[in-house]
Amino acid sequence: ALTALGGADALVGWAGDAAVAVTVDGSTLGGGLAAVTTDEANATRTLDQVRTLLALAGAQAGVETREETYGEATLLVITIPSGGEVPEIAATVHGGVFAVGTIDFVKAVVDTKAGSSLADAAAYTRAVERAGYPAHRMSSGAGHDAMKLAGRMPVGMLFLRCAGGISHHP
Repeated sequence: ALTALGGADALVGWAGDAAVAVTVDGSTLGGGLAAVTTDEANATRTLDQVRTLLALAGAQAGVETREETYGEATLLVITIPSGGEVPEIAATVHGGVFAVGTIDFVKAVVDTKAGSSLADAAAYTRAVERAGYPAHRMSSGAGHDAMKLAGRMPVGMLFLRCAGGISHHP
């Protein structure tokens, strides 16, 4: 199957650093994957190939696709017949980022401006405060995966105190 798409490198060779997010809203799961594109034209070509494959092979299974304009992005929206059990899935290549996941996740990635922070989100602050702690914003010299994606989507790190105040120590 990969040969038909030009091999693994053609399929995902354009993807740089990536992150997976899972969201829970009551009993509803959501989230997705976002990846920095190293070659936006190839990422767009791969998304076009997926769209074509879904139109050809998915139609027999009742899978429907449509394009939806959202902000400055064009989303590929996929509906899988499930009686409402499976949420709509969306994918886009926009602003140097490839995003795929629940439609709300993909729209949130499109809406994100460079330099956004989870610490700016009221829900993030409430979650920390519900745990019984004040929410503090702080700069960190940590070079984690979050640093690579910070210019493209909201990121944040939750620091927890270690017993005895020692971390990263064998």
